[in-house]
Amino acid sequence: MIESDLSKIRQINQIDEAKVQVGEEVRFFVEETAKIEVGERLRIGREASIFGDDVFQDTGRSSIIKMDSESKLLVKGTFDFYYGSDVYIFKNGILELGNSSFINSDCVIRCADKITIGDNCAISHYFKVLDSDFHSINGVKKTSPVRIGNHVWIGTNVIVLKGVTIGDGCVIGAGSVVTKDIPPKSLACGNPAKVIKEDIEWA
Repeated sequence: MIESDLSKIRQINQIDEAKVQVGEEVRFFVEETAKIEVGERLRIGREASIFGDDVFQDTGRSSIIKMDSESKLLVKGTFDFYYGSDVYIFKNGILELGNSSFINSDCVIRCADKITIGDNCAISHYFKVLDSDFHSINGVKKTSPVRIGNHVWIGTNVIVLKGVTIGDGCVIGAGSVVTKDIPPKSLACGNPAKVIKEDIEWA
């Protein structure tokens, strides 16, 4: 795959320049038949700022966005990827990102089917999410969509695997590996992640 020019990506997808803000070290590898839709604003390669959310600071840390043919990146409103992001949307895959959500530094996303992240989510460093095994065992390769609901807080070093739904209002503790659905308003942690408290509220 040949590295893509951001201005050409904006032109093909009819995206205003202000809607996609990137750091200097963000690299795009996007097939021409891939589709990017941005509601209000997508920022990639940003750094947390003491000056507030409206300040974009380039860190010089590289981020990579890869999109195969017929894949889609859909941003509902505003979404931020911090520095060190590594995102790959495979052929026909759909990555859908909610409004007023962010993923902190050094995330890894591998999307072969569909991954949805809801509104008002706070996702910490070294987050990983995969919706496929990407290899077959006894001739079977398993792929299944992942859905992260609204107002979900995910701690550092969390891994979310194929077929998982994390309900609205959940908190996932640091270092957890999520292999099964987590009901709304639950606190879950561990490997594999298990619910340890129900009916929680976080802010």
